[in-house]
Amino acid sequence: MPTHPEPDSAVSRRSVLKYGSAIGSLLALSQVPAFTAQAAPRPGGHSAAPRLVPEADALALRYGSPAAEDLLMREGLPIGNGRLGAVVSGHPSREVLSVSDVTLWTGGANDALESDGQFPYDTAHFGSYGVLTKAYLEVPGHDPSAVSGYRRRLDLSNGLTTVEYELGGTRFRREIYCSHPDDVIVVRLTRNGGGTWSGRLTLTGTRGEPITVDPATASAGFAAKLDNGLAYAAVARAATHRGGTVGASGSSVTFEDCDEVLLVLSGGTSYSPDADGFIDRDADPRATAATRTAAA
Repeated sequence: MPTHPEPDSAVSRRSVLKYGSAIGSLLALSQVPAFTAQAAPRPGGHSAAPRLVPEADALALRYGSPAAEDLLMREGLPIGNGRLGAVVSGHPSREVLSVSDVTLWTGGANDALESDGQFPYDTAHFGSYGVLTKAYLEVPGHDPSAVSGYRRRLDLSNGLTTVEYELGGTRFRREIYCSHPDDVIVVRLTRNGGGTWSGRLTLTGTRGEPITVDPATASAGFAAKLDNGLAYAAVARAATHRGGTVGASGSSVTFEDCDEVLLVLSGGTSYSPDADGFIDRDADPRATAATRTAAA
């Protein structure tokens, strides 16, 4: 980093791109695969038993309290698979997942130089990066003041966040990670004791997108399009459960009196590195997200 500020307080595109990290980000984006209904096959097929580092041996960061939502980018814990990712708060009764897709960008082609020989560096031409959705995992009665033995953990060895606490003689555990081969975010709720899980996973659009649900598949989702023509979508679904019931209503996937619940969330855009203008006009991100979550 330079030890003195540049004379002109306005940061030019050239001054930004002279740093290797910025150039690396642009090159990396050009290599991001399109959001498609099928994941690339893995050598030897999809492993049913991933090779995980035992929890006792894993390199991990540990915290004794959840992150504040208004400080999520500073205090939250990240998960991701290279395209899809989230920052999570670890709150017992109102978990926040700020979900992102690396290709959700508002700008245009930005392919015409200005008189000074630079490309425009404004929100209309260069664009800006946005959050795909905020998802809230709400579990009534699991307020921080009511639980004991709280801990949240970022397992750096396995790419996993966990939250554990005790309530009413039951040890509740929450695991959140992002699968690369399945291209979904996974939320697994388990417990040790006599209690059960009841609550909901609610999707919210960051640009006022309307949420629709399908009770038959216990799923919720939305689809929309940016002004630059880039389509995007997100879908959440209750994949499996043991005991109790699951469903969907309002803008939420719901679960009631379950011993265990597996929730999955996927989403993406119509970005394509091979398409004209980097947008596949025939892509249907919501259908793709629904396929992903159903397959998981």
